[in-house]
Amino acid sequence: MAKASFDQIAALVRGVTLPLEPISEDHLDAIVEGISQAFEEARAEAPAIVATGNEPAVTALLASHLNRRIDEDSIWRTLVVSVGRGTESLNFNGEKLEKRPDLSITFAARSRRFPLIVEAKIVENESGKTVRLYCDKGIKRFLDGEYAWACQEAFMVAYVRGNTSQMSTLEDRLSNSVVSGETPYGTLDGPTKRLSHIGELAITQHARKFTYPSQNPPDNAPGPVHLWHLWLG
Repeated sequence: MAKASFDQIAALVRGVTLPLEPISEDHLDAIVEGISQAFEEARAEAPAIVATGNEPAVTALLASHLNRRIDEDSIWRTLVVSVGRGTESLNFNGEKLEKRPDLSITFAARSRRFPLIVEAKIVENESGKTVRLYCDKGIKRFLDGEYAWACQEAFMVAYVRGNTSQMSTLEDRLSNSVVSGETPYGTLDGPTKRLSHIGELAITQHARKFTYPSQNPPDNAPGPVHLWHLWLG
């Protein structure tokens, strides 16, 4: 590992022990509700973008509604400071300086260096945006230390369109990989469904494939990541 890369990580993580303490489920449930309501508001105000826009267009609209909630909702404002879209971040070892997760949600009572990461994907079989793409270009980024490497949780949001069956497709994909012995997604548990008033919600747990260069063994293992999957459509 190049010294310059190590110095980047050392500067970012100074004063903290990795992985960070888990975010409470109450706070994560509040994020689910906030994203879901913002999506419904976006669809009501700009239905064409939500129905036919590409992923950046829908996510930009969602980010605008989430940030607007900070100004308009006093309860949301006590939890969230800002919602960034495509905010540059480092990967786990500092060798990639311009990673751009779709949404970065900064909490008021948590280190602003390490926001909650949300990766969004359109899921629409008719256009080739399958659940396999959702896994390979979404879930794997958390396993490889591209995103949310300092945290124990992150979000995946699916904009579900067309005739795509919903969460069952993700369940099939992950369970089949475990049964076959391939486990390309490091699945340890789930999907475990949770109640959601808008869309579908489930949690999965995955092993991660990297170690922290800033900490010595055995304290350099990140442990598993819990992914909250919110499917909206």
